[in-house]
Amino acid sequence: MKVKKDIYMQGLLKFLIKSRLKQKYSYSVLSVSGFTMIELLVGTIIAFLITVPMLGFVVDILNRDVKEQAKATTEREIQAAAEYLSQDLSQAIYIYDPEDEDFETFRAQLPYEGEDDKTLSLVFWKRHLITNAICPESFGDPITGCSDDEKDDIYVYSLVAYYLIDDDNAIWCQPAGSNCKRIARVQIRDGIKDPDNFTQYIAENDKKIGRSKGYNPDFDINKPLEWTNSGEEFPSHDVLVNYIEDFSELQVTNNRLAKIEIVGNAKRRIPGQFKVVECTDIDKDRTSPYCPTVAIQVRAGGSVGT
Repeated sequence: MKVKKDIYMQGLLKFLIKSRLKQKYSYSVLSVSGFTMIELLVGTIIAFLITVPMLGFVVDILNRDVKEQAKATTEREIQAAAEYLSQDLSQAIYIYDPEDEDFETFRAQLPYEGEDDKTLSLVFWKRHLITNAICPESFGDPITGCSDDEKDDIYVYSLVAYYLIDDDNAIWCQPAGSNCKRIARVQIRDGIKDPDNFTQYIAENDKKIGRSKGYNPDFDINKPLEWTNSGEEFPSHDVLVNYIEDFSELQVTNNRLAKIEIVGNAKRRIPGQFKVVECTDIDKDRTSPYCPTVAIQVRAGGSVGT
């Protein structure tokens, strides 16, 4: 009986071992079998459906960020330009009104007259301060008689004109070749005259205390509409701000109070993001956040001879 029992146990053990080996082999085959073509195709489609919208979302977020940065930059720049204009205009002693009689005659004497790409927007007279200009009389020579720190500050009359200029220079204008606009400032000022002979300048050709080219020394400040230029080449302009859509003098009251509007154009800073880069539709684009507007009203604070 014992022998039969041993034979029975050996047979049972062999059966269990064979069953275990078959099971391991089956698992091994299944683990390395991989994906079928259908499974791969379905997985690819699912990945595509998930990835593409996510990429579109990321691109949209980046585009929105670029637009917001362009808008914020434009708002800051036109606000800074408005503050500069306010400070400059507050020193005025006379603001020209385009409705004034003889204004067109006066306008013909100004820089850039007749140039279609430069539009006169604002013009006024102010008293310009030249710091550390000349030595006091007690020092003898007004230029070399003392150090710069000992020199007096002197006021001179200055004609200031602001223009809206179309400029397609690709260095700053985008899209390249389109008519971008900027605000520019031209100043034509008198020089310091000899106190002993008011018809003569102390140093007419000196860059600091001499008169600007184009300034007529025979001009009477009490007759602003009768100003004529000297026939010389005018000084070059300085750019105040770029990417402007419009800059205009809305109203002048009694030649002492001016209302001005500046419209920026953030669309120009991000070419390819807008089908139309101009702010031409007043009902739509002028209220667009990408065409910010600043309006200021400034009273002339200067006076003749003070």
